[in-house]
Amino acid sequence: SVLASIAIASLGCCVLLPLAGWSCDPMIAVAPTLVLVMGTADAIHFLTSYWDQRLTGITKDAALRAAARETSSPCVMTTLTAAAGMLSFLGTDSPALVHFSAVAAVGVPLCLLLTFSALPALMHLLPDSTRYALIETERWDRALRRVMLIPARNPGGVLFASALVTVACAAGLTKLEANSSLLLAFKSKDPMRTAVEYVGTRLRPLEGVELALTAPEPLVAPATFRQLELLEQRLASEQLGGSIRSIRVHLAALARSMGYVRLDEQNVGELLGLAEMADRSALDPWISLDGRQLRLSIDSQETSQKARKAYMARVNRALAKLPSNWGIAVTGPSALHLAIDAEIERSAIASLSNSIVFVTLLVM
Repeated sequence: SVLASIAIASLGCCVLLPLAGWSCDPMIAVAPTLVLVMGTADAIHFLTSYWDQRLTGITKDAALRAAARETSSPCVMTTLTAAAGMLSFLGTDSPALVHFSAVAAVGVPLCLLLTFSALPALMHLLPDSTRYALIETERWDRALRRVMLIPARNPGGVLFASALVTVACAAGLTKLEANSSLLLAFKSKDPMRTAVEYVGTRLRPLEGVELALTAPEPLVAPATFRQLELLEQRLASEQLGGSIRSIRVHLAALARSMGYVRLDEQNVGELLGLAEMADRSALDPWISLDGRQLRLSIDSQETSQKARKAYMARVNRALAKLPSNWGIAVTGPSALHLAIDAEIERSAIASLSNSIVFVTLLVM
């Protein structure tokens, strides 16, 4: 009877998605399970009170009414605090968290309603299992009484142990990492993850950084060419673990094909002109028509937040030595994922703060 009534609430959460025009994502998929757990807790409180009432010898109907009177206020309070905690996610910028918040905030009160309506109705129709339930309850009561003897005998030790656990949890919280890569949601040996990683390793890296540079002068100017060359050398010295591609790479290949010893500021203008006459479209991704907008592409295989942070720190260290009159824009998968991870962390901290405030206000 408990599962039947709570299942209705979980199904109600699922029905809310198409009605609101939302699609199911990994975050929303958690909501029905959360609703199931919260609803089961309310139902257990109700049934425990019902079994206690039946021990006094009253009828089933009288026990149900007495259980409702005894547990309604605590269950309403816990439902309100839970719903307030869920609604705290509405303040985030993530649509997935907002949808999860709305679905869970509707499902939890629905569980309360069904616990005090559908559950008693089912109990009226089904055979009474009080005798079996009391046997299990007595076993748990005996076990919990033994546990409660520990703080009664040594309250200071229990508080000290609780303080140690709190400190350990706080220390672990500082090392918490967010990760926006769906690939890491699969096991390391999962065929899907293996296939995607194979493509990234053999064909095209899954991660990387794109640098959009704005130079004060065109590439053919000796100072601009030299700064771009020095930047590529610094990036290479940072051991980023991937290839670096830019207009210089294309021009250097052309220089070798024409018998030049190397690409330098003396022949860059000639080679650039030849490349433009051969196929201007091949240069468009790497240099603008005026020669001042330049692009560098750096490959990477880093997928964890910690590795991305270290990777981006090395990239920024190399960029920091560019003259101040150069414009820099950092984009690409690695930079984007790192920004998303930071937003997830910010949303999580904001939601936790909001939920603490909401619950505190309700309790007061």
